[in-house]
Amino acid sequence: MSNLSTSRMLICTENSVVELMDLNTMKNKRRFKVNLIKILLIKLNNKLL
Repeated sequence: MSNLSTSRMLICTENSVVELMDLNTMKNKRRFKVNLIKILLIKLNNKLL
């Protein structure tokens, strides 16, 4: 549990939206892949910008 919360904090520092998605994945495991793709797209957009 501590590992998950730590990684969630690290992601939150990069983008608060990603942190919200991560919280959503904890509640709904089935949407994990969809949210993971969104997270990767956001990170790619941040690098491009």
